[in-house]
Amino acid sequence: MKRLRILIRMESADAFELKAQALNNDSRLKDAGISALKFIGDKKYIADGEFSHELPSPSASETATEKNKSAPTPGKGLRVVLRMPNEDTYELKAQALNDNPRLKDAGIAALKFVGDKHFIANGEFSTDRPPADSREPKLETIGKKLQVVVRMSDKDAYELKAQALNNDPRLKEAGIDALKFVGDKHYISEGEFLADLPSTTHKKVRVTLRAPRKDAYELITKHLNGDPQLKKAGISGVELAKGAGMVPVPKETPIQPKKKKRSFLRFAVGAAILGLIGIIGIVGVIGVTGVGALFFANLPAPTSTTVAQIPVSGKPTETATLAPATETNVPPTNTRVPSTKTQPPPTPANTRTPTATVVSCQPPSEVVVAAENLSCRYGPGASYLYRTGLSGGDVVDVLGKSDTAFGTWIRVQTRWEVPVKCWVNSGPNFVEIPQGDVACLDPLYPEKAPLIIFNTDLFPKPSNVEASRSEDIVYIDWQGFDLLPGDLPPASPPYLVETWTCQGGEIVFSPQGWDDTSAWVRDEGGCDQASYGYVYMAHVDGYIGPVTIPWPE
Repeated sequence: MKRLRILIRMESADAFELKAQALNNDSRLKDAGISALKFIGDKKYIADGEFSHELPSPSASETATEKNKSAPTPGKGLRVVLRMPNEDTYELKAQALNDNPRLKDAGIAALKFVGDKHFIANGEFSTDRPPADSREPKLETIGKKLQVVVRMSDKDAYELKAQALNNDPRLKEAGIDALKFVGDKHYISEGEFLADLPSTTHKKVRVTLRAPRKDAYELITKHLNGDPQLKKAGISGVELAKGAGMVPVPKETPIQPKKKKRSFLRFAVGAAILGLIGIIGIVGVIGVTGVGALFFANLPAPTSTTVAQIPVSGKPTETATLAPATETNVPPTNTRVPSTKTQPPPTPANTRTPTATVVSCQPPSEVVVAAENLSCRYGPGASYLYRTGLSGGDVVDVLGKSDTAFGTWIRVQTRWEVPVKCWVNSGPNFVEIPQGDVACLDPLYPEKAPLIIFNTDLFPKPSNVEASRSEDIVYIDWQGFDLLPGDLPPASPPYLVETWTCQGGEIVFSPQGWDDTSAWVRDEGGCDQASYGYVYMAHVDGYIGPVTIPWPE
């Protein structure tokens, strides 16, 4: 038997998975004829679950097979699904059509590419799969319960939990006997909590699961290879359904804010009240003037007037200075004329100074969605991941705000049965504020409302982050990672850069989404606080990161 070395270029996620199988000494690798693995950049091979500097010696079974080439190869016809670049696919197809003997040496009897109707075997096209050395056993249902772990959004999870507690008959029709959520201690079956799974039933059930492409292809591969784990789980067949496509994200369609209708009755009543107030004011001024004239008739005119100003916090107001009640032709002098009887008594030392009443800032408690369709996002900006959609007229509660370089965003909570917290633009084209001032809200991001982080060994964080400065512009570069369509979030940029930089003498928060592995931001001088920032990679389940930007001087 000859040893064949094959170089395969694949996605990092698949490479990590294959490496894990090799380290775990997965028997399926040996069944496929793979005796050792070595990844580019590694110094050692992986064989029999251990690291080795050299290739392992041929096993006894391989030596026996080498001596008896005419004996049929033991085992089953193994079907393997590989995802690879187009150029490698075309090259492999050309080798199959040219009947390259290295394929047979590697144990590849036939090839069929996704989308093709025929196999390629012995350099020819064939409608049927070539016969295997032994028939694959047909999987049969053995009545064991299947436990499936499904990752879904919080909203769908709560809805499914509610259906289970309400004993929804659709769950039983789908073959779901019990549910248990991550973190819970009990199962939910027939609307009740149970410590253990209910008794086993022996009916066949057909389950439709929506999963990422990677998991779907892995399940199909296990089924084609007759994986005994599927049989133990009671899975007799697997069928891959075609997806219906992604649902587009509703766009933020700005519309003009609703104008309140003016009532003629309200206008008439207001005018009458203002007229009455004016008449009362005129009569009061006349009365006060007359009394003042009688009271101060015998007093000399003051030579100078001192106005005491009381500091008042808030917006400045206009101060009106009253003129003397009467004018007397007394020549001006710097000496005050003493008064005998009408001089007011001296003010006691412990008399309190009058203070002005300051009206506190009132934040809004709720807002009304003014746009026809409004995106509610995971962070305070249009570059963040889409969380949910709101419709025109929806009323949501306001939790806080975040001031950014692109406007103020507010964090809201829906009034649905299962509330959702997310961020919307506070501009008048997006929401209508019945009362209160957005400026009075407490800032929440990122300390009190942090970003959703999804870090896993399957997807690396952005690496080799560098930053350079050209006057007031800072350029940022990094090395990214290409996610597959099932992991890449739709209608959102693959990278997020958050920066806090000096602009106009103050630190400004600028969240920006970028399609490429480079970004730039303005950073001026004149701020006491140092500028800083982070780089993230976007995933459908959250953000991978953060990675700190080494800020240039």
